[in-house]
Amino acid sequence: MKYNIPRVNIFDEFSVSEYADTDSEFEFQPSLLKIFSQISQIADQIREVLSVEKDDIVTNRPSIPVDLDDTSVVSSIKEANSENSIDDLKKIADSMQWLESDTEQLQAYNQAVNTKNVVQEIQNKQN
Repeated sequence: MKYNIPRVNIFDEFSVSEYADTDSEFEFQPSLLKIFSQISQIADQIREVLSVEKDDIVTNRPSIPVDLDDTSVVSSIKEANSENSIDDLKKIADSMQWLESDTEQLQAYNQAVNTKNVVQEIQNKQN
């Protein structure tokens, strides 16, 4: 009785270069090289995700109105970068807090705006 055994080719790391020179659909990577290929693919995926997130951060940053561009708070924000210390950032935050003097000034502005007869009010103050 004659057995019909199919032809089987076994390739290892040493014979792969000879096999790769011929036309074939078979792909072989040594295990160590495969690990580096996978790490490279993961790094590419991470790079893509971070790039998208970076673009979102830049586009979501509000623009500063032109009439506020010359204020001290805006100049502090423009000077702020990743190298600023926590104390520097706290100073910026403290400069933006609402104070009692701000409330008094706002009340004075509101009173001036709500004045009905401006000409009469100016004459009273001049007298």
